[in-house]
Parts: sequence; structure tokens; C-alpha cells
Amino acid sequence: MRYLVFIFLVIVCLVSCDKKESISPPNENYFLKYYGNEGNQIGVDLVVNQDGTIVVLGNSRKSPSSDQQVYVAKLSTSGIILWEKTFGLALDEEAKDIEIMFNNNLVIAGNSEKTKGERDAYVLILDQSGNKLDSVRQGLKVGSKEADDNVYSITEIVAGLNNPAGFIVSGSTTGLSNQATDLSDAMHLRFDQNLNWLDDALGKWKSRISFTSGGFNGEDVAVKIIQKGVNDYYVFGFSNIDETTSSGVGDFNFMKYGRTDVGEPISGTTYVGFPITNEKLDKVSLTSAQSGLGFLLTGISQNATDADSYIVKLNSPLSWNNSDISFTVKSDLPPGKATLQHSVNFASLTNGYLIASDQIGQGLDIRLSKLDNTGNILFERIFGGVGDDSVGAVTELSDGKILLFGTMTLGGVVDGQKKIVLIKLNAQGKLAP
Repeated sequence: MRYLVFIFLVIVCLVSCDKKESISPPNENYFLKYYGNEGNQIGVDLVVNQDGTIVVLGNSRKSPSSDQQVYVAKLSTSGIILWEKTFGLALDEEAKDIEIMFNNNLVIAGNSEKTKGERDAYVLILDQSGNKLDSVRQGLKVGSKEADDNVYSITEIVAGLNNPAGFIVSGSTTGLSNQATDLSDAMHLRFDQNLNWLDDALGKWKSRISFTSGGFNGEDVAVKIIQKGVNDYYVFGFSNIDETTSSGVGDFNFMKYGRTDVGEPISGTTYVGFPITNEKLDKVSLTSAQSGLGFLLTGISQNATDADSYIVKLNSPLSWNNSDISFTVKSDLPPGKATLQHSVNFASLTNGYLIASDQIGQGLDIRLSKLDNTGNILFERIFGGVGDDSVGAVTELSDGKILLFGTMTLGGVVDGQKKIVLIKLNAQGKLAP
């Protein structure tokens, strides 16, 4: 493995304006490092503590026949492993999101297979030493009919107007609707601080509409919920619902709607996107006062032959109409493999936004872009080798350096293994001082 890493470091290239440049040798301040066990590893998300240490989240499968586990590692500021652990139950687990809690513990959300093809939400709480403090696996069902629940993110919340402090898990649920054409409904699972599920006896936090009465045609997904007060919660996701058509189904668009503390609607659903193309949301970030308080949404916009990274800046508070939109940007990505492509973001604390997306190169490559406050692209860099490489997360450190996190394939297109990768860059997105 050490020889593979050395060879890969030699061949990995950094591209700016389509011109490949050599990568400088990694050091304490700028580096490219790999993490994980033997077998295939997928880099999903990361968080940075106030002391500069980094906690990375991924998925680990030691062999094609082994069950997938949740991988968590804590790193020093120079990328040295302080501890690493795996977590999981009997079947496959799939990590999706990690957040630093108000008390500095770590909360992780993802999927847990109850049976093959039927997933529940999985929430795991760790301390900063990697010790497991609590966990829960919770799914939806009607009678004996089990749903397939797909988690996207978790949000820690303070006490609301009626319900206690705790967490809300966002995602989608499939298989409970009475309508065969209702493929998925937006899911929100609310828990208290002890991970007790607050079901419909305490609030309507299961889905955007009661799936027991049929739900909508098409697909609804809740990607992220953000608390805006003791009785206001913003839900961001994507949907192909179009009630103006006879089928009730159209193309996908980003969507947003509001919920009260007991889960009742506080707004109608509004959509952001383009006709014909499919816009699917991946990431929601809060923006700073320097760039205008609000929300940054990124995902992929796809037509029959082409894909774009789609970026939307929304103002805060939301008015639930088109006046919420500050700007939109479509950044061209080469066509192909759209179902594998993702786009994530981080809103700078000083100026502008970082956007990291998958794009087609020699396989999949990772593209890093920096935008100014109005959405103009300041620079773009491309990272990748001969195999598929994909983004998990991007963030900016307090000194302006950039952390780019995801997955790279080592050892060739056919026989290569996927490894978790962390790249530390300067403020211009380069592996150099």
C-alpha cells in the first residue's frame, strides 16, 4: 500500500484552467493523505474542532462480500491519525453526515440495514475520544409494513415551542404510500437528547404529508432541516412533483418549505430550478454576514447529455417566493455518469464560497471552485488520477487554508481500491505555500 500511495502521489495532477501542474511533496502545512482499512473506503464528511483537529467520516468495506461499516477517525492539524474506529450492526451501515454537538460531542447519522434492501435511520453519538455514548436505529412503518428509509443529514436543535431539544434527521422514505406512483416522501425523524423518537403522538415530524393517506406522486427528498427559532424550521430538499400535470410528475427541482415545532406546515412549497433539466440538492450551508446572511444550496443539474454544478444563494429569513433568491449559478461539468456526480459547498467566513464537485475526466475527478459573494468564479482546480475520484466535503480553516475531502482510486481503473483522501491546500486551492 505504501508503494501504491507513492506512485499515486507522483501521477496525481492539479489542473488550473485545463493545464496540469505538478503537485509539490506533501508536508505539515499542505498535504494529500489517505485513510481507512484494507478494501474499499469512501470519504463522506468531516468536521473541524476549535483546536484545529479534524474528524473524518467514511464507509469501510474490507472485501466485496463483507458488510460495510461506519469509519470515523480523528486527525491532528497535520493529518496524523489520533484515533480511528469502525461502528455498525449486523448488516450494511452507510454514514451520511457528521456534526459537532453543542456540548462538543460528535453526532453521526446514516442508514442501517434491518434486512437486505430495507434501511432504517442510524444515529450514533461519540465523545471526542471516539467512545460511543449512545445510538439508535429507527425506521418508519404502518402496521407490519416496513419502509425503506434513506438518511441525508442530521441537525441538532434547541428546545422548541412545544417539543424538547434534540435532533432532526432528514431524508426520504419509500414503500408506505398507498399509491404505486408515489415513489418516495420527504422524511423528518425527530429525537430528544436521549435519542427517544418523537412520533406523531407528540408532533407531525414523520413526513411532509401523511404517507398513510397516499402522499404525492413522484419523489420527495428532505436533504437538510435548519432551525430558525422556537417555532420555525426550514426544510430544503428536491422533488419532481408537478401538480399542474395530469400525472403529477415533472422534472426535479430544489424545493423548500417550512414546519412549525409540532411539524405543521408554515408555508407552501416553493421550487428553484429549470424546466426539463433535473436539479437535485446535495448540500446546504449557512452563509456569513460578510457575504449576506442566508443559505447556500448546491447540487447537480442534469439534462439528457450534460451535467452542471448548480448553485443557489437564498436570503434569510425566507419569504417563500422568488424574492428569496439572491443568485443562481450553473457551472458546466463534462457530460456522463450524472448519477454518480455530487456537488458540496462551504460558505467562507470572510469572503465568497467554496464549491467542490465531481466531474468527468479520466473517470471521475474532483473540481474545486471559489466564488465571490455574487457568484462569480474566482478560480478552479481539478484533482484526480486515472480511476474514479469523488468529493465528500470541503471546508475552510481559520487561517484561510482549504480542506478537500473525499475518495480516490489507487492501483488502476480495473483493479484499484477506493481510499479516503484528505487534501490540505492554500487559500488559492494549491498544494503549495
